[in-house]
Amino acid sequence: ELAALDARIEGARANQELAAKSWLPDFELMASYSTMWPEPPMRFMAGVGVEIPLQLGRRSGERAEAGARRRQLELTREHRAQEIENEAHAAREELSSALAVLKIQSQRVMAAARAQLDSARAGYVAGRNEFQALIEAERSLRNAELRRQRAIADVVRRRAALESAMGEDR
Repeated sequence: ELAALDARIEGARANQELAAKSWLPDFELMASYSTMWPEPPMRFMAGVGVEIPLQLGRRSGERAEAGARRRQLELTREHRAQEIENEAHAAREELSSALAVLKIQSQRVMAAARAQLDSARAGYVAGRNEFQALIEAERSLRNAELRRQRAIADVVRRRAALESAMGEDR
């Protein structure tokens, strides 16, 4: 996106230079040979044409328009570059947050769910818990695993969003 804007700015710069050169007179060289003249020295003709830029209002308007168009493109590029930087910053923050959630899910929540399942299993084997408590602990572990997998998916999405904001293709 920024490369395309840079190319458009370069085109506007060239138009501005062309508008600046429109103030210069144009010269034209002419030469011809005509067999219609009876005398040989009169058959060859040479000439010079000069076009003087007299439409001052139009030419200054073209020059001002070219300068304004270039400045508009430069401001558009600056604005878009800032937007891209903001998007990248937000994507970095969201990725950091998603990684923190994944770390908590992987280390603390999963460990607690496994410990709860181990405790419920030991209680069931010892006859202190009912089978329903063991099932609930197993369900709790599966739900924790599901939340961890969702956190992994969220990290992958956030990383892709960051790469997209940075303009990286994979």
